[in-house]
Amino acid sequence: MHLNHYRVVIAAIVAVASIGFASTIHANQYIGIDGSSLSLDGDSGESVNTIGVRVRMGLRLSELFDLEAHFGGGNDSSTRTFDELSVAYFGLYLKGHLPLGRRSALYLLAGGAGVELTQFIGRSKFSANRNGLSYGFGLETRLSEYWDVSADFVRYSLNDENFSEVSVVNLGLKWYF
Repeated sequence: MHLNHYRVVIAAIVAVASIGFASTIHANQYIGIDGSSLSLDGDSGESVNTIGVRVRMGLRLSELFDLEAHFGGGNDSSTRTFDELSVAYFGLYLKGHLPLGRRSALYLLAGGAGVELTQFIGRSKFSANRNGLSYGFGLETRLSEYWDVSADFVRYSLNDENFSEVSVVNLGLKWYF
């Protein structure tokens, strides 16, 4: 997909959110913080793994759909190829829920995302920004009226000459307000 296609997808998600926003403004917003394990898969077969943090902000559109934004990143100074590697990412997603009983739900998410990769080799710094399709799946369980625990897997397709994708496994808490 070209960058214009991603802009159309993000505009559609924002439009859906705008329709539901007025009726869902009461305690249906949330913020979450997650510990993350990031995996960067290179086209040469090399894989780099690092630990990071993700912040999520969301809006409940209905019982089955949320609009969710992700901001996260990680840093690793123990790679063989680079002296240091830094990853920052953001994304906007439509999230669909499949309830499992009264307290838990499986979910799928899809949207557009951007990833910034910064590599340090000696005193040289190389940085690249990529945009692409992003999707994932997870499980969340309600702990109380205002708290959820969640775990998910999110993949970013980059179409980059060095790294073809970034995958992130997250575990965290979500607070409704």
